[in-house]
Amino acid sequence: MVVNVYNLAHQDLKSIAGTAVLCLGVAVITDRRNRIPPFLQPAFIGTLLAVIGMAFALNAGYAINPARDFGPRLFTLCAGYGWRVFSYRSYKWFWIPIICPMIGAVLGAWMYEFFIGFHIPDDPDTTYIHKVVSRFLLSRTRRSAPWYNFTLPSVEKNTTIFRHEFETRI
Repeated sequence: MVVNVYNLAHQDLKSIAGTAVLCLGVAVITDRRNRIPPFLQPAFIGTLLAVIGMAFALNAGYAINPARDFGPRLFTLCAGYGWRVFSYRSYKWFWIPIICPMIGAVLGAWMYEFFIGFHIPDDPDTTYIHKVVSRFLLSRTRRSAPWYNFTLPSVEKNTTIFRHEFETRI
């Protein structure tokens, strides 16, 4: 059975799924409650982008970022190629890399919060470590830049500042 992988519905779904996987992965990697060290996060996100590219780029053209498609089209329009850059498939294609990644980003962030984020308990020890590290980094910045002068609040062991809380939880 031959499947037409170039129809618009297939490209819509690939663009939405690719961006949803990207946002879900970035949320998992950067959430402090998952305890992934900050120095490993860029490598993990780069690997995630490479995997998404290998999975979706053949047919969908790696449409997970609206700026990657619309910016070059706008530049070629200004460079003198005319409206031909938007008229592929009777003006039905150019909006897919613009609209669908936005839908996928919302879907991926929602999936993370609903399926993973709500179920990870807050760790007061982890937030205390982040407060101490941020206080140390701010004190080093203040020494190197004297105009950046303010007093930091005292750090107590049981205070939490890196906690994102929603008013209603499911």
